[in-house]
Amino acid sequence: MSRKRRTWTPQEKVEIVLEILREENTLSELSRKYEIAQPILSRWKIEFLSNMSVVFDKKASCII
Repeated sequence: MSRKRRTWTPQEKVEIVLEILREENTLSELSRKYEIAQPILSRWKIEFLSNMSVVFDKKASCII
C-alpha cells in the first residue's frame, strides 16, 4: 500500500513553524502530531527563519 503525498498550504506551514518556535512541544512531538517527518519540519523552520527579513523589506512586491 502506498501512501498519498500530502500537501501543506503556506499558511499551514507558517502555523506549524510558529508552533515549533514557541517550543511548547518538542520537534518529535510535533512530528507525531502532524504526521510529518522531523527533517521536513526542520527544513521548514530553516526556510522560514532565513526568509523572515522579507516581511520588513519595503522594496518587496508582496502586499501584506
